[in-house]
Amino acid sequence: MKTCPACGAEMPDETQFCTECGASLDAGTEPIEAKYTEEVVETAPVPVTGSGAAGGAPGPAEEEVPPAEAPEEAAPVTPTLAADSDIIHTADGKYRWVYEEKMLLDFEYLLKWLKLCLGLGAAALIAYIVMGVIGKKALSALFAPWKLGLYILAALIVIPVLMHILRAAREGWSRVFIFEMDEKGFINAPQEKGVSREKAEQWIKAMVGLAQGDTTVSGQGFLSATQNIKKTSFDKVKSVKAMRSRHQITVKETFSKNELLVANKDMDFVWSFVTSRSKRAKVR
Repeated sequence: MKTCPACGAEMPDETQFCTECGASLDAGTEPIEAKYTEEVVETAPVPVTGSGAAGGAPGPAEEEVPPAEAPEEAAPVTPTLAADSDIIHTADGKYRWVYEEKMLLDFEYLLKWLKLCLGLGAAALIAYIVMGVIGKKALSALFAPWKLGLYILAALIVIPVLMHILRAAREGWSRVFIFEMDEKGFINAPQEKGVSREKAEQWIKAMVGLAQGDTTVSGQGFLSATQNIKKTSFDKVKSVKAMRSRHQITVKETFSKNELLVANKDMDFVWSFVTSRSKRAKVR
């Protein structure tokens, strides 16, 4: 048996180093220094949910994020009527006015007939040239009667102008319209021939009860006194366009269009009222 010179422990003869302290049991041999390292294993923290924390202790509940609220739509703007306005604002919340249009200034009718006549003339000219080419006529022969073509072109312009004048004369040179407008839409009621502006204004006063001082009178008189009423709902309007030189605001729906005729002093009021309520419309 060997005895450890460092700690005195007894070891078998074949042992070279003390198993207790590591000292060499043979002379001339350095003891081995035992080294120990501790490996630290880092673990990710376990998230604590509302069901409970470590050790069974209840943890704080997760806060629920409320959904984002949709922004509220701005309320429609209602401008102020001019002091000398022709528009009547009644107790039922409606705006009513009368507009008298000079028929000779209704150029939309004239342009419609000009487009039609010129289109027919262009189609006839193309057919004439095609027939000449098929008949193998020379170009000089095709365009030889150029003076006749100028006469036809002049006629295509003069005819719509004459029709426009005759229409204005037939309507009595002017036409009266009654308009009714509220938060939902408006009504365009063109009057028949012979209805004067003064008579239309009397109908409005009777309808709203201004003559009797009763603002609860219904609009039956208005509806029975007019024909060909055109109604437009603001939530169906696709586009709005103003033509101030013609005192006209045109609104278009999917398959129809309507218009408001208004004096210059009330144009800004009606334009602002209509555009602020036509949420889906393209304003031009």
